[in-house]
Amino acid sequence: PFDAVAAAAFTGYEIGAKLKSTATPGRVWTNYLDGNVANPDVDDTGWAASDPLYVTDAPAAGTFNDVVLPGASDYALDIDTAAGNVVHTGFVAQRNGQKLFLSNTGANLYTVDALIGSAANNQVRGIPGGLTIVQNQTLTLEYVADLNKWLFV
Repeated sequence: PFDAVAAAAFTGYEIGAKLKSTATPGRVWTNYLDGNVANPDVDDTGWAASDPLYVTDAPAAGTFNDVVLPGASDYALDIDTAAGNVVHTGFVAQRNGQKLFLSNTGANLYTVDALIGSAANNQVRGIPGGLTIVQNQTLTLEYVADLNKWLFV
């Protein structure tokens, strides 16, 4: 957990430091501001909550570019393909190390295309032509800031 005395002694937390929340059970804070002395449970400036969140989506059939995520946390996304085949060509990353756990909950195909997104930093790097998953399959992506890309994990 956050330690104000230690933070002052070593001139704040370094980028990438991870702290356990004392206010929200299960939450882990990741620091992205060098020299951060803010207690993330009180002031989240420079901190990102990385507690996994669950989101469902039932898009129309088609291709969707640069999908905007609801925040910087890790997400378990259930994609319902009942309306037809769905293709995502990229995701708008919000922090280094952000993870997406993508599941197909519908009867049609769900594809994550590689190197297709309109903005280079939203693209997924990996298998040429992307990766297609059928109902009840899951894949994991992680954003790597040094590469400016999402990677299949």
